[in-house]
Amino acid sequence: MSFRASSFTLERALALASAMCDVQQPTACPICVATLAPVLHPYDKTTKLPLLEQLRDEHPEFWDACITFLTTPRTDAELHPLRSVLLQNVRDCSYRWQHHTRQNSGATDLIHIMIESLCVILHSCIGNGKHNILSRPGKHPSSFGGKRGRWPSHFSQLFPYGEERAVDAHLFWITKRFSIAPVRLFGAILAIARPHTFPHLVVEPAHGKLVYVLAQMLHGNVGAVPEGWDDNPAIFPAADASLPLAAPSQEMEQIEAAIFFLHIVRDGMDGSGADEQWTFAKPFDLVLFHAINTAASKIEDDHPCLATLTTYALLRIKRGDMPITAVHPRVRAVLDHSARRPRVELADVIRLHLTQLTKRRICCGPNCSNTALIMGHALSLCSRCKITRYCGPECQRLDWTSGSEGIRHKEVCPLVCRFLEVSPLDTADYRCNALCNQSLDLQERRTLARWAMTSGAILSTERMKEKPDTKSVFSLI
Repeated sequence: MSFRASSFTLERALALASAMCDVQQPTACPICVATLAPVLHPYDKTTKLPLLEQLRDEHPEFWDACITFLTTPRTDAELHPLRSVLLQNVRDCSYRWQHHTRQNSGATDLIHIMIESLCVILHSCIGNGKHNILSRPGKHPSSFGGKRGRWPSHFSQLFPYGEERAVDAHLFWITKRFSIAPVRLFGAILAIARPHTFPHLVVEPAHGKLVYVLAQMLHGNVGAVPEGWDDNPAIFPAADASLPLAAPSQEMEQIEAAIFFLHIVRDGMDGSGADEQWTFAKPFDLVLFHAINTAASKIEDDHPCLATLTTYALLRIKRGDMPITAVHPRVRAVLDHSARRPRVELADVIRLHLTQLTKRRICCGPNCSNTALIMGHALSLCSRCKITRYCGPECQRLDWTSGSEGIRHKEVCPLVCRFLEVSPLDTADYRCNALCNQSLDLQERRTLARWAMTSGAILSTERMKEKPDTKSVFSLI
């Protein structure tokens, strides 16, 4: 897309938002929305974004209109009349003389252009500019709210029709496979509002539809049925070589977008790491295994995405019915490098769990599911270890005196303090274990490791249904 950023004013942006308020009969021109998108989300990351900052800080109604239009529940039958409305809006647009400045990004259907542009615009609000919500939490993640009320100031603004219906709406557009923009936006929303999106992702048929499309994208071909897929394809998106995203020029972009989404599933904020990764991948691990092999064959040896691909490939290997020789050489090289260490150390497990806790905004109280998103403010940190978070004094008291699964924070807290005192989370791997052994005896290290295992940050052998490996961490504790 090419145009002059100065041609888009605040008044024009707000007028577009107002024109989208009627989600069935909008008067907004989709080409004008597409013209606004790169103003707020430029290719040049050094570009200053005064319009974006002004809209985010002072005009929540703009973003509310965008997310409401995008997540409105729709059916295929409703798209034809909407397409006719948008076509008439293009013909009646007073800025029609500027439409020639927009270069086609692949989508040609006016609905697809509109939705793709809204996804780019909303993604810019979440991840671009100085005060985007992804960077807002800083070192200690807090709530959505900010001192200046920057959008979104509450997680409910992301789900105007409710969480489940919003997830279904995102998947509706993702399965249309006209652009990677819906996948990128949904990944960003999963990153900032995981407790309110992930539970709906692992319910069928939504779960299967998402994995189906992600597998297609990893293969670099959304026009074909993913290898290893043997379920009834009637309920899943049909293979179609004419889809915009099926163009060869889109191959690497869709592969990287799919890997980014898988990375968020495993390592995103508020997640439980390997436990939720296994929940997401388990029903389709063979399909993902084949897709990961294909993706690995198309990226460079030093590509940063290889680490994510390796963690998913390992899930199938650990089940015992897939030899490591079946993995693509690039993934195998990463596994071989990791295998050079003689065994997984207790310090590794402890540090992984502590790292996960620094990214979580969920109460650590026993059986409590409150989040900073629900509470509307940052959760309180334990004043001693400054790692665990609580929604209130009662949860903190219960965790201190009773704990979960027989492990009380009263026992763990001083051990965590001693661990972090000698081995901060940024300590190099090769030093962490030695320092941990110096400050904690074997029984204390085992106590911390058992505490870490209860969190799901490390996947248990029971969940993987495999025999314990004598070199694995499970044999150590």
